[in-house]
Amino acid sequence: MVFDKDNYLFFSIGDRGNRDLNPQDINRDGGKIYRLHDDGRIPIDNPFVNEKNSKKAIFSYGHRNPQGMFYDEKNNKIWIHEHGPRGGDEINIIEAGENYGWPLASYGINYIGTKFTDKTSIDGMVDPIHFWVPSIAPSGMVYVDNPNYPSLNQSILIGSLKFQYLHQCVIKDGKVVEEKKLFDQIGRVRSVELDKDKNIFVEQDAIKVDEDWLEKEKIKAKMILQVHDEVILEVATKEADSVATKISEIMSKAAKLSVPLEVESGIADNWGEAH
Repeated sequence: MVFDKDNYLFFSIGDRGNRDLNPQDINRDGGKIYRLHDDGRIPIDNPFVNEKNSKKAIFSYGHRNPQGMFYDEKNNKIWIHEHGPRGGDEINIIEAGENYGWPLASYGINYIGTKFTDKTSIDGMVDPIHFWVPSIAPSGMVYVDNPNYPSLNQSILIGSLKFQYLHQCVIKDGKVVEEKKLFDQIGRVRSVELDKDKNIFVEQDAIKVDEDWLEKEKIKAKMILQVHDEVILEVATKEADSVATKISEIMSKAAKLSVPLEVESGIADNWGEAH
């Protein structure tokens, strides 16, 4: 869910496993991006408000399973990524009333290896600006507009649940011009967020960092570690001894390394799977 400059709320609902009915039917929910006022009212200029029997909150349709979204303030656009089936994860820029093709067009196939369409593009439908084969199982999505992160600035950051790294997409003129893997095998990245100062936070659910100064699987709390000026990692472990003692040890080691560290109180969740 995101808000734009006019305080409209945009949110997504996946196709709910009913790909052959929901995504292409504006009379049904599922497989859609929706737009509402912040008080829940439906905007009178939503694209299907005057269509009989339509779901009036729909802003775009033909989506499979959107899992990341951000608002591009400069261009006043909503960007999303969505899970494909086996292959065919996508990045899309959302336009009012447009059809994004699922499941009539896709770069993916069924999980069992069979095809459900032979088309990757259809006239009158919007093609993704980027796609992945094989799927990376994207999770979380932010646009970095902060010169304090020189190597990440003007990029999109997306987590990969499947391959367990942070994915950087360098953006130029609304297109992905370069891709990089960051923190390869760090664990299943669950979320990527920005705070009010545009600092980057990444949450993952399996410790894959330097155990000499993190002592993995011993702290049942969430910690946020800023790695110099590159990226912020949020890590959660599952077995607790003395949380206060361990936090004190880590902060002491961080001070010696001149690495700023913040601690966010809370108990680690029971992490699930992507699919």
